[in-house]
Amino acid sequence: MERAGTDETPDETERKGLGTPATRAGIIEKMVRIGFIERNGDKKTKYLTPTQKEMALITVIPKLIQSPTMTAE
Repeated sequence: MERAGTDETPDETERKGLGTPATRAGIIEKMVRIGFIERNGDKKTKYLTPTQKEMALITVIPKLIQSPTMTAE
């Protein structure tokens, strides 16, 4: 996650950062709470999946807002 989008973003975006491991848990919990992602899997394998609510949101958000470059700024 620390390097999300680095394939298509400039080096300075990487220095600005996309969040820290310390804030990641809180962001994930909030996304679960508001219904954007769901926890799935069993005791051995756990993963997060987007809900229909999140998929609908992604289709209407402009590409610029979805960009890791903008998020880092």
